[in-house]
Amino acid sequence: MIKKVTYLLLFFLTVQTSLAQDSLSQLLKRYNTKNIPYISVQELAMPKTNYKILDAREPNEYQVSHLNNAIFVGYKDFKIETVLNEIPNKKDTIVVYCSLGIRSEAISKK
Repeated sequence: MIKKVTYLLLFFLTVQTSLAQDSLSQLLKRYNTKNIPYISVQELAMPKTNYKILDAREPNEYQVSHLNNAIFVGYKDFKIETVLNEIPNKKDTIVVYCSLGIRSEAISKK
């Protein structure tokens, strides 16, 4: 009887977990409009790229790790004035990143 209960519990946990979690591509499809161009990590890391990099994560995420020379702009408390002060040249190419791409797309639109 205990084996059957254990198997049933494992079955329900497995089914619930698989139904509750979306894959990354499904999340991005659901939340991103792709109105903002995407670049690859390889393109960002290429020599002679002079992108201004904005970090659209929260302060605790930025403090733990961030890309070299990334400018913290946050997400919840984002202020466009921060970007205008840090990057006054409107011709500069800007790359915005976060952990998945959902927050960075929202900040890019702003």
